Amino acid sequence: MENDKECRICFESEETDTNQLIVPCNCNGSSRYIHRDCLEEWRNINVESDAYTHCRECHAEYIIECEFPRETYLLSNQSVSIFYTNSKCSLLF
Repeated sequence: MENDKECRICFESEETDTNQLIVPCNCNGSSRYIHRDCLEEWRNINVESDAYTHCRECHAEYIIECEFPRETYLLSNQSVSIFYTNSKCSLLF
């Protein structure tokens, strides 16, 4: 069964050390696998929609870690959250 792995976006089964087929959500069957790079590209295209953080098929939320996390400052008794615009976020598996 392991030989039947195929990316649900590009339909390729080839994996490399830097672009592995992963299972980022709760999908089963033929839509279970996706290349890490294909998913990152899909997420970048859909930054303004739920598809950035959730699988469009099973609706599971992706676990995402940012290189530069959100920082919160207290200014004049008001809490202000600051996000770095050049933050690099990636999926965790």
